Amino acid sequence: MVTNTSGKKKTAVARATVRDGSGKIRVNSQPVELVEPEMSRLKMLEPFRIAGEDLRGQVDIDVTTDGGGFAGQADA
Repeated sequence: MVTNTSGKKKTAVARATVRDGSGKIRVNSQPVELVEPEMSRLKMLEPFRIAGEDLRGQVDIDVTTDGGGFAGQADA
């Protein structure tokens, strides 16, 4: 299963591809663990806390962000 989605916040745009996998999350071709500042990383991982950590181990997510600043990209 492959799902594509996108979101916007002001001038920031995020495009995500979700597919069956092992729990890898990449933002702009980097593992989500390397995203700085930390508050942006926590904001990006918020949906997994709501849906449950077991979901994170079942899908791979690739996100590409463009425009805006750190906070806008995290919100998008």
